[in-house]
Amino acid sequence: MTDSGNLLNSEVTKYIYRQQSSGNAIQGNNTADIYPRMQHMYICPGEKPIRDSLTRTMKGIYVKKLNMGEVNTHTGDFTVEVEMSYLIENGKCTSEVEPFMMTFNIFELANRELLLGNEVKTFYNLCGKRGSVVKVAYTVPALGIKASAKE
Repeated sequence: MTDSGNLLNSEVTKYIYRQQSSGNAIQGNNTADIYPRMQHMYICPGEKPIRDSLTRTMKGIYVKKLNMGEVNTHTGDFTVEVEMSYLIENGKCTSEVEPFMMTFNIFELANRELLLGNEVKTFYNLCGKRGSVVKVAYTVPALGIKASAKE
């Protein structure tokens, strides 16, 4: 049994993980299996423009555009492609960062100091898993991630 809370489950997987069904099962096409999938990632916006937070950040990453991603619906492990981002140094965006895959656990991310602006955008992409493809939306505010003391 997982102790990760009530993550995405279907009527079938709720028995495996001993949790409630979240109603997130989807079938990508009529021959694919029905199983839990992320369909829309939404991060609540902050109260102020992102530039207000960036000017107070010594080191971090300003995420300008996300692309496709993947989530383990039972553990909270999440991977998303950061298509466009900038290095934050001493309160300024200094240089563009090459695209990279950002991997984290959604529960651990909650412990990081995120910089959330009040500007919100929605990006759409396709997600393929187990032979089926579905359209996925990412609705996110302007986003910055402060570097930890180790980084």
